[in-house]
Amino acid sequence: MLFSILDRLRSIYRREHWWAEAWSAVVLIGYGLTALRATPDHLLALASSAGLAKLLPHGWWQVAVAVFGFYQLATLAVDWRWPRAVAAFFATFVAAWVTLDLFVYGHGVQPGIWLGLGWVGVNMFATSRAVRGVR
Repeated sequence: MLFSILDRLRSIYRREHWWAEAWSAVVLIGYGLTALRATPDHLLALASSAGLAKLLPHGWWQVAVAVFGFYQLATLAVDWRWPRAVAAFFATFVAAWVTLDLFVYGHGVQPGIWLGLGWVGVNMFATSRAVRGVR
């Protein structure tokens, strides 16, 4: 029984992360495209996008986030090691930025921060796996 549990954990460690990275890419694409449809004033008023909206011009950062998502999907589809690590790093960066924005512009800890931290964790794990060569 112990060996079957260990085998199952090894199986999860080896394969299950792919779906988490795919959903991360979908989140990036959705976030970028949804933010592209919003007005600049609306984005500045939202805690999840205020920092990005202040840093880069309207349209630029939304397209960049969506492109990062499409890039992450593409690297998953062809299973490239280093490009996949770069894609997961970009996803980590965006997730960390959004989480920081939620904390700073949302005036402290709120429930959405935990979702952001989870997203950061998934992509940091994916980055480390890709760098080490685990598929």
